[in-house]
Amino acid sequence: MKPEDMKLFFKTPLINCLAKDAKEQAAKIFTIVDIEKNQYLFHHDDHIKNTYILLQGTLKISTSHQLSKNNVDFEAITAGEIVGEQSLFSDHDRSATILATSDCKLAMISRNDFESLISQTAMTPFFPMLIAIKKIRDKRITSTSKRLTTGLKKEIAMLKTQKNIIGFFISMVVGLCIYSFLI
Repeated sequence: MKPEDMKLFFKTPLINCLAKDAKEQAAKIFTIVDIEKNQYLFHHDDHIKNTYILLQGTLKISTSHQLSKNNVDFEAITAGEIVGEQSLFSDHDRSATILATSDCKLAMISRNDFESLISQTAMTPFFPMLIAIKKIRDKRITSTSKRLTTGLKKEIAMLKTQKNIIGFFISMVVGLCIYSFLI
């Protein structure tokens, strides 16, 4: 890792909470990845088991909504935040698409390297990192569930409105047919 990358890496909240020797050990395992604006980091349903810390830039999280086939955008990921953390704890494919909205620099760790990192000792110095990732993951899952629930409620209300409008027009057509039959 280059000195300027290491400086950014150590400033992130996830790494900053570690002891000095743990920070240095992490710097040896994480890999720096640069992506350009409008490049995808990964797509929904990709089977990639890497987690990233965003060191510079901004990423957009989105996923397609199964009922409407529309993309649902979530909050932006900014420098210091992580993305892809669910892959550390789950074998599921990616649940979202990540797009760079600016040139980005990320620190990447694979699931295997992460498991190796935290299992090296019984009382791992990376325990604070593990707890921080778990809290971020839990917060993101809760936030995503609330946003999807809100979106579904809006779509259901919209469908009910469309159903009422269609029902009204059908009633009008039936009424006109009956009226014309009676005349």
